Amino acid sequence: MNDYIEELSALLGQLDEGDRNEAVDFYTEFLEDGHFTSYNDCVRELGTPRQLARKILADYSIKSFENPQANTSRRQRSKK
Repeated sequence: MNDYIEELSALLGQLDEGDRNEAVDFYTEFLEDGHFTSYNDCVRELGTPRQLARKILADYSIKSFENPQANTSRRQRSKK
């Protein structure tokens, strides 16, 4: 499972650190709770790390499109 999570985390490199940690923590807990211990178990449940990363990145892309203010820093918002 650790190899799966490490690969997923690397593939989420374009997310900011907080969002990446949130996604990785969520899926780590999901896999632990489901007792998916091997890499192949994880792939059977969630798809490959690349497939899951694409889904996560697409979800974050939709969120930023629906709420563009959520993606700007406090400093950028204060300038507006």
